[in-house]
Amino acid sequence: MKAKKERLRFNAQLIDELREEEMEDLLKNADVKIFDKGDVIIEEGGIGEDFFVILEGTISISKRASDNSYHVVGTRYAGEFFGEMALLEEKPRSARATALTQAALMVFNRELFYKIIHNHPNVFLEFIRAFSYRLRESNKHMIGKLELKNKELEKRVEERTFKLKEKNNQLARLNEKKNEILRICAHDLRHPITVIQGFTEILRETKIDDDEREDYFDEVIRHCIKMVNIINGLLDISAIESGNLVLNIQPTDMNELIQARVHFFELLASKKSIQIELDLAANAPELRIDQIKIGEVLDNLLNNALKYSHPETTVAVVSKIDNNEMIVMVRDQGQGLSKEDISLAFREFQRLSAQPTGNETSAGLGLAIVKRLVELHNGRVGVQSPGPYKGATFWFSLPIPEKP
Repeated sequence: MKAKKERLRFNAQLIDELREEEMEDLLKNADVKIFDKGDVIIEEGGIGEDFFVILEGTISISKRASDNSYHVVGTRYAGEFFGEMALLEEKPRSARATALTQAALMVFNRELFYKIIHNHPNVFLEFIRAFSYRLRESNKHMIGKLELKNKELEKRVEERTFKLKEKNNQLARLNEKKNEILRICAHDLRHPITVIQGFTEILRETKIDDDEREDYFDEVIRHCIKMVNIINGLLDISAIESGNLVLNIQPTDMNELIQARVHFFELLASKKSIQIELDLAANAPELRIDQIKIGEVLDNLLNNALKYSHPETTVAVVSKIDNNEMIVMVRDQGQGLSKEDISLAFREFQRLSAQPTGNETSAGLGLAIVKRLVELHNGRVGVQSPGPYKGATFWFSLPIPEKP
């Protein structure tokens, strides 16, 4: 095959320095091969010493991916070359070369290439220029890949650092919870135990009349109930957070449950001269709930309302139907809440600035349990207060089941 001078290009530049006789000598000494479309000219990993100059056609350069498929990394056109590294070192080929079209290639082995550049210095110079250009481009490509890898590494480091910070924050929160539990055990449980111990010693060693004895027994029972409530609160929080709390869902008349829990607190309310009023929705549908757990929700809200209310005031318990929800509100005329207290109200172990009106104590668990239990029923919770000393309204909603 004859090839004209303008066909032999390196990096899209004509080799003006070559004379016609030099071109003819190149073509006479080199082996010219024809490849059909799809033919593999060089196989990745293969061993060879051939160097190729494209006279006609287009060649695809591709590399094997991790899944053994090939992806294209470059394309060579007429006048360009490939396989040059075989002239410099005996190593397995680093890529596959495939004919994208029918192609005519000038093929040099190492011995022939050295002979040509010895006889034709201009050819040697042009190859050196072409090699230099290719190496510069390869270096740019490698630098680009290194920069990309560096960015990927930086991103991974940032992600790992973020995850470590999250883990550290989580450990810090767990440590805070541990300290709060220790505080509850050391203080909130110690107080009722001390009271119970004191009253039982009096009952055992002192002669007292029946009425006074009855009062002492009432105090012992009250403080026992207080300890049980604290322990149950800790167990509830632990079960909810670990995902081990199983709800016993059954159809329930919510108004009846409210009335039952209010009746339980009427004695405590009367001791503080507080009136509990009921305003319940008429014809309320049954809800599908865990009666015991929603009973705990009502107990916590009623207990809080009485704890922070002043004597001679009223606590109102209201239920109403709003679209597909039943909303229950417990409204008091007590200490009220600041804006900061409202934002912290449902957090675990959170003690608010408002103080109980009867020297009662709080473990800071009740409202957190309310929120968790209501949300397990796909409900919502909230609180409103005009401000300190202006009362507060705590509410929760539960979904009404769709009619079959």
